[in-house]
Amino acid sequence: SGWWEQNNGNEFTLPYTKKSSLTRAVSRSNIENIKAGFVYPYHAIRSNALIPDSFELSYDNGLFIGLFLAEGNANIKSGSVQITNNDETVQTFVKSWFDKHNINWKFDTRPNKIGGTTSYVIGKSSILARLFTAMMGHTCYKKHVPDFAFIADKQFVSGLLNGYFSGDGTVGKNSIECCSASER
Repeated sequence: SGWWEQNNGNEFTLPYTKKSSLTRAVSRSNIENIKAGFVYPYHAIRSNALIPDSFELSYDNGLFIGLFLAEGNANIKSGSVQITNNDETVQTFVKSWFDKHNINWKFDTRPNKIGGTTSYVIGKSSILARLFTAMMGHTCYKKHVPDFAFIADKQFVSGLLNGYFSGDGTVGKNSIECCSASER
């Protein structure tokens, strides 16, 4: 008696307010997919996606964040993160980044209004959608560079700038430019 209340939050921390909720989650969930060091949704299928419980400020993660800021979208309701870019090199990187995190993705190309095509790589992860929305905001008018990027090392910042310029930047004969709809 009282074991749960004495230990939850001290010896361990779980998102359950009572022991019966944990018991129900364990008996009804595919817990064989749960691995130490990763984050899983509370109210969803625990898929094989591997979202680390700490976000490494590496070059590749910076590149993905930069692409997301320039041409990405997170949709919490559908549990997806999408990068829109017609460059095959960018598409290959985004697919491999999703693969590295064991996130299921799909590729789609649609005609656009100006007679060309628009290409999307869409990763299915409600955790990643929530994380990116919390870190960087939602919609082009409210997305922003995450605060930690301003104190990150050069490797992460280099990746972030590469990703952002790959999406919304131009390099001309006499200028290097990028733009954003977000005031922040």
